[in-house]
Amino acid sequence: MTEGRHVAEIAPDRFPEEFRKSFDNPTRIWEHAFNHQLFEPSRHILMVMLSLPSQVRVEELEVAFAAFYKLRRRRLGFAVGSNDFAVGLRQLEGDFLATGRYGRDVYVEFSSPSVEDYLRGYLREASSDALDLINGSVFFAQLEKVANLLGDQVPSGHQSRLCDRISVLVDGPECRFIRRVDAQDRPAGLDIWEESFEARVETVLGLTAKLGRRGTLLAHQLLGRVVGRVKRKRASRADLVSLIRDVEKDEAITASLIEEMQKLAKDFLFRGCDDVDNLEAAATFVEHFSGLVSEEDLRGLRAQCRAVAKDYLESYISPQSAYRGIAEQLESIAAALGADVADMVDQLRERAGQEDAEEESPIGGDDTLPSSDTSEESSGDTEESYDMMFQGLLHELERHPPDRQRNTTMPLGARRRPSPT
Repeated sequence: MTEGRHVAEIAPDRFPEEFRKSFDNPTRIWEHAFNHQLFEPSRHILMVMLSLPSQVRVEELEVAFAAFYKLRRRRLGFAVGSNDFAVGLRQLEGDFLATGRYGRDVYVEFSSPSVEDYLRGYLREASSDALDLINGSVFFAQLEKVANLLGDQVPSGHQSRLCDRISVLVDGPECRFIRRVDAQDRPAGLDIWEESFEARVETVLGLTAKLGRRGTLLAHQLLGRVVGRVKRKRASRADLVSLIRDVEKDEAITASLIEEMQKLAKDFLFRGCDDVDNLEAAATFVEHFSGLVSEEDLRGLRAQCRAVAKDYLESYISPQSAYRGIAEQLESIAAALGADVADMVDQLRERAGQEDAEEESPIGGDDTLPSSDTSEESSGDTEESYDMMFQGLLHELERHPPDRQRNTTMPLGARRRPSPT
């Protein structure tokens, strides 16, 4: 309200009253700018941002924008330009959106919670825009976000279409990311978080109450696909256990399907436990479904637990400090299974301790080592250089607009099951 572009259309004698109203309801400022000051592509970028995670790489934002913009152009018939994404992003940067850098990658987020609050209210009132977001989504996470934005019950007119799109995009690309560091623990970049099919089905299960009968039918269809993946030994073990726990508590899922999934999951999880992650999934199943586990099952898992511990002792892992995490996992798993691996766990901890001792010993008598900057923004990054970086990004978008999504995966050696953004 203190900048000219926000008050240009307010008469001087009305300014004090409008100023007070804006304090009572901050979203009024965004409403005026959204409806009267923004370019067409800028408004569409904001609507797409609302459907995406709170932080998203600029590449995925452009992919989502292009699909939504194309659908809206066909439906509404407005004129478009070849650089609309770059033009819209430039107009929004600062007031509506903020950009950040992590290593080589740039991400986008709302500049203020009040911007997102306004857009949420707008979407709940603009039924046709919400439906367009559903139809124009290219990422599964967009459908999850829109479904939750629409409240406890998705409008009946949107339920069927949302279920149809979920059935397609449940196998689609991901837009959430995890942060990656280099060997010196410095920010290196943002990698796309690859989510398992089982995890996505669990997400859908959490939405079925909003989607009515059509949602229940969709859940059964997707759970049937999970059954097939378990039979083919393609399911994610850890996410399968989590899904089955939710299925058991869902009154809308038939008892026969629950029973079939539990039996198949047990047979799948209890075999081929060749690392701590697989063992941990089996141990979690044992903890939550102890009534389905026999003493013979436990003997088999205990033997696999000792075999895995022995394998880690006979292998070399770099850095050796990783042995400490493995030892902690094995100790927890052994407690759940009643396995005796205490001797090998102690040896794994000793290995981790050896590296700690080596790191504490100065080399050549010099105990002063250069520090590494692990912050997202190094102290040398000035506001001017950051602005130059963003302007350079926009220039590249105008010259070479990307035509497809970057497909990256979690790097080897990253921490187990990090939380995506």
